[in-house]
Amino acid sequence: MEAHLSSDGPTQLHASYSGPFDLMDENTLSSTLSYEYALSAGSTLMADYALQRVKPSGLTAKTSHSAGLAVAFDLGATDISLQLSLTRDASDPGWSFDFSV
Repeated sequence: MEAHLSSDGPTQLHASYSGPFDLMDENTLSSTLSYEYALSAGSTLMADYALQRVKPSGLTAKTSHSAGLAVAFDLGATDISLQLSLTRDASDPGWSFDFSV
């Protein structure tokens, strides 16, 4: 069984839920959300979030998350992007941060 929900435009949401016949005992839930906004003619703000929950048969479900924020600047012949990413897996004690230019 699999179900999808999606939309087009500056905000997009995609989700799926799948598994074998016994969906309550074994399943996977995945979803992503993204947003894009033009700050000006030469700059754009982008944000995204993803979640995945995996429930193996007879075991506890494990959930992972990731989120990102980026600002992109079009400077004629050069493009510059500032990005911040956060991730957390089920076994991680806290969030991991990454910043890049």
